[in-house]
Amino acid sequence: MDETVAADGRVTAQMRQYLAQMQPWVRLMSVLTFLAAAFTAIVGIFVALVGTVAGIATRDTSGTGVAVLGSVLFGWLYILLGVIYIPPGVFLYRTASAIKRMNTGDPTTALEDALKNQKSFWRFVGILSLVGIAIAVLAFIVGVLAAILVPILGRQA
Repeated sequence: MDETVAADGRVTAQMRQYLAQMQPWVRLMSVLTFLAAAFTAIVGIFVALVGTVAGIATRDTSGTGVAVLGSVLFGWLYILLGVIYIPPGVFLYRTASAIKRMNTGDPTTALEDALKNQKSFWRFVGILSLVGIAIAVLAFIVGVLAAILVPILGRQA
């Protein structure tokens, strides 16, 4: 019988070793995810503020209003992306904490918590990936339609 799998369902020493080796990397990725979320949100706040200040400073109608609005909207988009980064970081942090608890508490419960948070992490990332792909396909379709229709509509004006 393979020594890494216990027939009675208990957590083996080999399982603990693999998880202990994985734990610092999961913790590192959770911290990097939180840093990416904070950095993205800070950039978003900066871009939105620059757009707002530019809008206040240029009270003319020479077309800068669209650029200002775009800057503010992109700023809010970056803030939203920063917020979206938080749940994966939380799931990874909880996974690392559960792995660490395996040596201090009930290893079976800790392993269940680690696996539950990994499941949640991958479900969130999977859904986010599908949404990203759908947005990219939609943007491609809109871009193709714009490339076709703008010249046609420009001739009619």
